[in-house]
Amino acid sequence: MSSAQLRKLMILTLIVCISEAWLDPSIYDGVISIGPNYTPYRKDRGTPGGCLITYVKTAIPSSRLFDMEEEGKEALWLLLKPQRLPRPFSCIVMVAVYYPPGQAAINEITMIDYLINGIDFILQSYPSAGIIIAGDFNKMKLGTLCNCFDLRKIVKKPTRQNNTLDQIMTNMSLLFQEVQHLPPLGRSNHQCLAF
Repeated sequence: MSSAQLRKLMILTLIVCISEAWLDPSIYDGVISIGPNYTPYRKDRGTPGGCLITYVKTAIPSSRLFDMEEEGKEALWLLLKPQRLPRPFSCIVMVAVYYPPGQAAINEITMIDYLINGIDFILQSYPSAGIIIAGDFNKMKLGTLCNCFDLRKIVKKPTRQNNTLDQIMTNMSLLFQEVQHLPPLGRSNHQCLAF
């Protein structure tokens, strides 16, 4: 994707989630800024690889839910309160996730339990919240998570070669058109997803 195409897409974009951003505390926020129209939220990793960054259009009131985050889990939780939302939603909880490849089965179970417990807790405080969970899940099995909250996986095509490693799950699927698969950015080998 060219920089001109990216600029055109950004005009319409409200939220950008990037997994495997390879950030660490030595990289200042000014380096990752994409301008005054977006608030960056980042979750660094102390070791090379991984990491998450989510940009939210400044027109959308947003806050980070630090209490939901857990050491060793690459998940960034945000509460979004757009001025106008379709009924019955009162707010949106956005969770950006990176789940590294090659994990033991127990780590996958632990991560799924963490996400289920987190969404369950959020829905106690915001029972009419729209939920969006997006990121690079590699080969994680997401059926149990989806079934617990009636989430729909909306990425239907492969995102890296013949594998669907990146996924978006939501309880607001009827509000979205089909996901667009766009070319990778920079040196990434994963497609960009727009919805």
